[in-house]
Amino acid sequence: MKTAKSDAVKNANIFIDVDLTLVDAQGRLLEGAREALVRLRDEGCHLFLWSSVGMDYAARWQVCTGSRSCSKATHPSQTS
Repeated sequence: MKTAKSDAVKNANIFIDVDLTLVDAQGRLLEGAREALVRLRDEGCHLFLWSSVGMDYAARWQVCTGSRSCSKATHPSQTS
């Protein structure tokens, strides 16, 4: 069942920095990160993982989080 809250984020573009947002300083996926990405996708958001390290690095985490089907990897220079 859709709610007014979920309709508010439908089609929202959300850019997520990989380091210290999805992944800790030791390179481990943070608890709840995968679930949060799936929930945002299910709410209709367009997700973009990015990192100043580069697009290949962001894409690696895209696969690790299982968000390949719900997000795109991008590089900061592509967002401006």
